[in-house]
Amino acid sequence: MRQGQNLQLSAKISPIFNLRLLGKSLATVFFLASVLVLRFQDQEVILFEEGKFEENLQNAQKTDKLCYVKFYTDFCYPCDKADEKLRSSPRLMQLLTDYFVATQIKGWAGNEMDRLLAKKYHITSYPTVLITDSEGNEIDRRHIQTSEAEWADFLEQTDGLRTAPVVTPVSDERVNNRWKKKQEFGLIIKSDPDYLTSRKTAEKVSETWKKGVWIFPGKTGGFQIVIGPFANQKEAKSIGKTLKMAENAEAIKLEEVPVEYEN
Repeated sequence: MRQGQNLQLSAKISPIFNLRLLGKSLATVFFLASVLVLRFQDQEVILFEEGKFEENLQNAQKTDKLCYVKFYTDFCYPCDKADEKLRSSPRLMQLLTDYFVATQIKGWAGNEMDRLLAKKYHITSYPTVLITDSEGNEIDRRHIQTSEAEWADFLEQTDGLRTAPVVTPVSDERVNNRWKKKQEFGLIIKSDPDYLTSRKTAEKVSETWKKGVWIFPGKTGGFQIVIGPFANQKEAKSIGKTLKMAENAEAIKLEEVPVEYEN
């Protein structure tokens, strides 16, 4: 009799045990799936094809899109910040990937083809974003990405977006027509008379200073090598006292203004 009771009890427990085991298995699967999704979301989207101008013209023709051509240069603070803003905005990323074939061209110190393209389109300010058709004809250009709303308008108003669906207005995170962000500071550690010399200096500095190294046009001529970023002027001055390369360096606000160079 006891054995029969045990069998009945076992029969009752077994389904419950199986359900619990199934629940744990499903939970494990969902957890692993969520981890994979998160890892996928953490992967950087390859947005700009480096230097593939002719290939992108062909792709634009095949897909009936326009070309978004970003002219940039190394050690360019406004170039770096423009990319950060673009990638942090789902709205802009959606517009860009849906309606454009994007490439980036290194106008200064790039290969010969990149330099010829910069000369062909009269690029002297970095960053410069050029919108062209699939034959390379310029439609519009902009030098600075000021806000999400304004940049979205720029993308939507091009000829290739005439039939694009209306984008629902969203918050563009502006305060008084400026991006809501903390002001960054830098230290001017050296000045050079010309841009090519300043590039060599910046490359050497970047070997030891692993954060940001940028080149800014000097107010009275020449070019300034700036390191950073620092959260505030106090932090910048504090680092300046302890860092050999920054002894007696001047602290400045890092401004998002186009960098002008003479060809």
